[in-house]
Amino acid sequence: MKKWGWLILIVFSLPACRDEDLSPDQCILESIHLDDYNRLEFLTLSGGRIYQIKQQLEVDGDIDLVSSFQFTYFNDSVVVLDQLNPGKFPYMRVQMENEQPIKIIRHFPTEDVLLFHDLMYYDDRVEVKMSRLASTGDLADLAFGVYYFNENNNIGRVEKFRSDFEGSFYKYEERFFQYDQGISPLKNMLIPFFIQVALPDAEFFSCNNITVDQRIDARDNYSYRYSESGHTVAQIASDGSQVSFSYLNCD
Repeated sequence: MKKWGWLILIVFSLPACRDEDLSPDQCILESIHLDDYNRLEFLTLSGGRIYQIKQQLEVDGDIDLVSSFQFTYFNDSVVVLDQLNPGKFPYMRVQMENEQPIKIIRHFPTEDVLLFHDLMYYDDRVEVKMSRLASTGDLADLAFGVYYFNENNNIGRVEKFRSDFEGSFYKYEERFFQYDQGISPLKNMLIPFFIQVALPDAEFFSCNNITVDQRIDARDNYSYRYSESGHTVAQIASDGSQVSFSYLNCD
């Protein structure tokens, strides 16, 4: 799991989580404190749908608005607008099918580049292909990933492959994960998992909280604190760094 500079949550319903695994509907994520200075605030519509997210940075008692995003919902898509830096395309557009995101389009206005993530769902895995459309009109495949579900419908293993731009792909990363039983507030979080030129992390597809992230040459461990109602209120990394979560309508 990476340290976050900023995040955005959009709530979808994916088949990797069973209904009985989910937190109570009335419990709505209100804010994420990334550290003592950096936080996200979520403004929601009735039923918990997010319509605006603000990132605020507090330095020497002064609070600065770093970013602000607005969401518009349609029957088969979600559009995210960058309110501080509008471009000729939406900041992000998500195409939906059967309540699942199947294509995520991210616009980089400075380079005038469109980044595509195409998601394909199977019983035992999710496959994600990443490609890029340059301002010249050239389309290039960049990478793809295979995300394997374990017996608890979390991602137990991930393989990531990168293009050599000569028609072949090579594996550059393989990771294995362990989980606790807590419900993850990170599931379906489009940002940070889809804002960079990179494949998403396992947290996007997993219902529970990751306790072990194992690579060939490294291992990260995480622990969590929970509220009396069972919601995740803090994630603590092995180096002591912490991310905290607050909710509305929760005990």
